[in-house]
Amino acid sequence: MNPIEQNALRAVVDRIIPPDEYAPGGSEAGAFDYLVTMLSGDLAQDAENCRAFLTELGSEFATLPVEAQDTELQRLADSDMHRAFFRRLCEYAQEGFYTSPAGMKMIGWEIKG
Repeated sequence: MNPIEQNALRAVVDRIIPPDEYAPGGSEAGAFDYLVTMLSGDLAQDAENCRAFLTELGSEFATLPVEAQDTELQRLADSDMHRAFFRRLCEYAQEGFYTSPAGMKMIGWEIKG
């Protein structure tokens, strides 16, 4: 994954799990790193789908205002070509977030020691 794709994926993860006053966003909590690792391993079958999805978003996606990012993500979520992958991407991002220390702490499963 090249740096432009990484920036776009990081921005996507932060729109799926945005930061707020209670918790970090998806990328800060580790969901981005989880996705990159999984797409090069267990989820390698989705790597090409991810690349096509990020290409469709465009190289400027990460620099757009969040409202424009949401509009673009909704457009792809509604498209026949990307609907299934976007749904899996949301599931993978949530999996990465809730298995991170920040996610576990949010649900009361803080790991100590």
